[in-house]
Amino acid sequence: RMAASPSASASRVGDWQCPNPECINHTQFPSTFVFACKVNCPKCGTGKSATRPGDWCCPNPQCVNHQNTVYGSKPQCSRCGAPRPPLNAKGMSAGNEHPHLVGSGVPAVGGMGPGGVPLPRPGDWHCPNADCKNH
Repeated sequence: RMAASPSASASRVGDWQCPNPECINHTQFPSTFVFACKVNCPKCGTGKSATRPGDWCCPNPQCVNHQNTVYGSKPQCSRCGAPRPPLNAKGMSAGNEHPHLVGSGVPAVGGMGPGGVPLPRPGDWHCPNADCKNH
């Protein structure tokens, strides 16, 4: 049996444990976790700053409820009206000053740069290993 790469399940600066005690991203932390670029857990939908399971963070980075939470029973944000994101939805978190991040925190429009290279997205990062193709 081959051993897994130590970096395959290693968290990075800003990655977080789901606050929902019944979620796999809580019970199996640190081997499972939520990536820093997410404001809501992709497994259960609970927001990063939630105090109750199921409460969620608004996906709108300009909304006060992006850092706070919306009650889990609400289908939309009470401040800006943004709909509750579905599970596994893409989202942005507050800025992360990790030295290898390349995304700007603003979604790329069009998706492709010169030569057909995809534009960086929030949470994208360069591998610090100079021998890696993703450096």
